[in-house]
Amino acid sequence: MLVWIAIKEKSAIVETIANYEGVILCDVPGQLRNDLLKYCFSRQMRTYIVPKISDIIIRGGEEIRLFDTPLVLCRNSGLRLEQRFVKRLFDLAFSLILAVPVLLVSIGVCIAIKLDDGGPVLYRQKRLTYNGKPFYVYKFRSMVCNAEEHGPQLAKSEDDRITRVGRVLRKCRLDELPQLWNIFKGDMAVVGPRPERPELAEKYEEEMPEFAFRLRVKAGLTGYAQVIGLYDTTPYDKLKMDLMYIEKYSLLLDLQILLMTIKTALFPGESNEELHEQTHIPVQKHVAEPEAAASEEKRRTNHHEIDCCYYGRWTRRTLLATQPHGKTKQFLSLTADKETMLQKTVNRLKPLLEMDAIYVVTNQRYAALVQEQLPELPAENILPEPCSRNTAPCIGLAAAVIQKRCGEAMMLVLPSDHLIRYESLYVDTLRQAIAVAEQGERLVTIGIPPTYPETGYGYIRFANRSESHMPGVYPVEKFVEKPDLDTAKEYLAAHCYLWNSGMFVWKSSTILHNLEQFLPTVYAGSMEIAAADGTDAFSDTLERVYEGFPSESVDYGIMEKADQIFTVPGSFGWDDVGNWLAMERINKTNDYGNYIEGDVITVNTQRSIICGQKKLIAAVGVENLIVIDTEDATLICAKDSTQDVKKVIENLRICNRDALL
Repeated sequence: MLVWIAIKEKSAIVETIANYEGVILCDVPGQLRNDLLKYCFSRQMRTYIVPKISDIIIRGGEEIRLFDTPLVLCRNSGLRLEQRFVKRLFDLAFSLILAVPVLLVSIGVCIAIKLDDGGPVLYRQKRLTYNGKPFYVYKFRSMVCNAEEHGPQLAKSEDDRITRVGRVLRKCRLDELPQLWNIFKGDMAVVGPRPERPELAEKYEEEMPEFAFRLRVKAGLTGYAQVIGLYDTTPYDKLKMDLMYIEKYSLLLDLQILLMTIKTALFPGESNEELHEQTHIPVQKHVAEPEAAASEEKRRTNHHEIDCCYYGRWTRRTLLATQPHGKTKQFLSLTADKETMLQKTVNRLKPLLEMDAIYVVTNQRYAALVQEQLPELPAENILPEPCSRNTAPCIGLAAAVIQKRCGEAMMLVLPSDHLIRYESLYVDTLRQAIAVAEQGERLVTIGIPPTYPETGYGYIRFANRSESHMPGVYPVEKFVEKPDLDTAKEYLAAHCYLWNSGMFVWKSSTILHNLEQFLPTVYAGSMEIAAADGTDAFSDTLERVYEGFPSESVDYGIMEKADQIFTVPGSFGWDDVGNWLAMERINKTNDYGNYIEGDVITVNTQRSIICGQKKLIAAVGVENLIVIDTEDATLICAKDSTQDVKKVIENLRICNRDALL
C-alpha cells in the first residue's frame, strides 16, 4: 500500500511516518531529507530515496580514513586501469564467441529488410564514445530511407518512420547486431551507456550539463538504461541509470545486464504511460488521521506490498472559480473518453469540493452550453460576461460574488482549457497550494517545470530557495513574457524558471485587496456588481459596469506588481492544448504518424492532423499538415506555423468578423 502525505511541520511528518513500515523520499530539501533519513534509520524503517546526481557519485566512492576521520573518496575518473583491461578482454571474448551465430541471424535479417522495401540493409551513423570520441556505429536499417531529411529526430515508440520489419528488429534489439564489429574494433563495449549522436548530445548537455559524465566509459551495445528504461523514460532518469552503472561497475554487473538484455529481447517492455495505466492509484488520505487512513486502505486493497508512506512535493479544500476563456476550446472533446475539457476540469476536482462550490465565468453566449454540459451545477453559479475583458475583470467578478455569498473563501482559479494526465498528483498540488495561501495574504501560482524550450508560454522566475517551513514552495521573483527560442533555452538551462500555467490559489479577500490597490476601477466595479447580486438589477448592472472595465490580464495587472507571491511546481502531466499539435500529444497516431478524426481518406499522407465534421476530407501526398474543418470555417496550416494562427484571429477582428471567433 502506498499513501501520499502532505504536511506542514517536520514534527507532523515524523508523527505520520511512524505509522508505516517504510518511507519513500522524493525531491525533499537537503536538511529535511537528512533529518527524516536519520529518524527512519533509528527506527529501522525501510527508506527509499530518489537519488540526485551527487548521491550517485558518492555511492561509487571509496571508504578511507584521514587519521581518525572517515572519508569517502570520489575518484571521478570512470573505471580504473585494471577494470578497463578486464572489460576489454570480456568484450573481445564476447564478440568472437558470438560471431558465427550472429552471422547466421544477420543473413535472415538482411533478407527480411530487402523483401520489405528493397532499400539498403545497413547504415552507419556518427556517434560518441569514451571521452567524447566520435566513431561510426553500424546498425541494421529499421527506418525508411531518408528518415532524417528534415534533420535529426529522436525515435518514438509509434514513430511512422520505422518500417514493418524495423519494428520487429527494434522490439527484439536485433537492429543492434552489426555493432558486434564495433565491439571487436574497440569503438564500443558490450555493456555501457547508449552511443549518442553528437547533435543530440549537444542538446542534452545544454539541458543537463552532467550528461557528459556518462562518456567516462565506452558506449555500449546494451546498458543499464537500455534494459531498465523504456521508450518514454525521461533522458534525465536514463542519465541517472548510466551514472549508477559507471559508479558501481563490476564484471558481475555486466553479466547481469546481459541476462536482462536477453529477457528484454524476448519480452519487450511497455512505455511508462502503459505501466502507469496498470498501476494501482493510491487513495488520498488526510494526514490528521494517519492510522485511520492506513486501516481504511488496508481494508480496501488486496495488495501485499510494503505498507509505505510517500513524502515529497505534493501536498485541501473549498471554493473554486473556473474560467473558460471566451473561446470554444473548453467545450470540445479531445480525448477518447468523449468528455469535454470543461467537464474534465470539474470532474477532477470532485475529491476536493461539491458542485455547489464551483463557479464558472464564461461569455454570456456560452452560458446555456455550460449548463448543458454541467447539469449538476447550480444555475446561479454561472456568471456570464457581457463581453470579453481578459482575466483580471473575470477574476474580480468571481471574487466579489463569492465573497458576498460565502464570506471569506479560498479561491482556486483554474482555466478549463487544459488537460491533466495525472489527476491525483494534480489534486495533491492544489492541496499544497491551498496550504500556502492560507498563511497570510499570499498569492499562489502553480508553475509547470519545463521539459523543453517552449516559446509559446510565459515563464515564472522563482527564487532558488524553498520556504524553510514549507518544502517545495518558492518565492516568485518575476513573471516574463513568451521568449524567443534562444531565451527559452537559457530559461531551461537555468533551472529556476517554470511555465506559467495560469492557475492561481488565494483567499477572496486577498485578491480583492490587490485589485483595490492595483486595478481600482475593476475592484470598484466588481463590488458594485456583487452588491446587485440576488436582485432584479443584477443583469443590467453586470452589463453596464462590465463593459466599462479595461481589458487587463491578471498577470500584468496584479501578479507582476504585488508582494507575497509564491509558486508551487506541479508535475502532473499538464498540457494547455495551445494549438492543434496537442492532438498528437494527447491521442495516439496511426502507423503513418497521422491523427485522423471524422470522415477522412488519406493517400501517401504522413505526420498530419486532419479533423472534419460532416464533409469528406481527402488528403493526397501531403505531410506535416494540419487540416481542421468545422461548420463555418476550414483551417489549413503547416505544422511548423501553428503559432501564426493567431494572426488569422487578428485579421478577423480587423474585418469585424467576430462571429467566427
